[in-house]
Amino acid sequence: MFPQRLITYIIFIGVITLICQFVVPTLLHPHVWFAYLYNAAITILSFFIFNKGIEKGGLDFPKYFMGATAVRLLFSATALLIYIIWAKSVLASSKIFLIHFVINFFVFYILFTVFEISSLLSKLRLNSRDTQTDNEKPLQ
Repeated sequence: MFPQRLITYIIFIGVITLICQFVVPTLLHPHVWFAYLYNAAITILSFFIFNKGIEKGGLDFPKYFMGATAVRLLFSATALLIYIIWAKSVLASSKIFLIHFVINFFVFYILFTVFEISSLLSKLRLNSRDTQTDNEKPLQ
């Protein structure tokens, strides 16, 4: 269920971004699609790590959750740093240009993170209910 919701959400955010690019072009950075695709890809990667943690269950899930969150944050910071270095050297970009990109990047980061956490919580609630139902069955 989560992969279908994720793909639908990625497409939805992409359509909204495309509409904003034509309606309010100054709102979005010219390289906004890099930020969009990067955050979509890192969310898919996080999904697979979270899924592995849920399958293992028990006390291992928090390790997977914290690990995936840390990896996501470090990869995002590294991607931003690489972009800033590239944009300064190749494009000779101004600070305003770079800040505009960073803001767009983190809007996507927050949108995808909120979606990921809300989907993860609903999945964990379902797993919790299934576990409680199994534990409430009388012993025979």
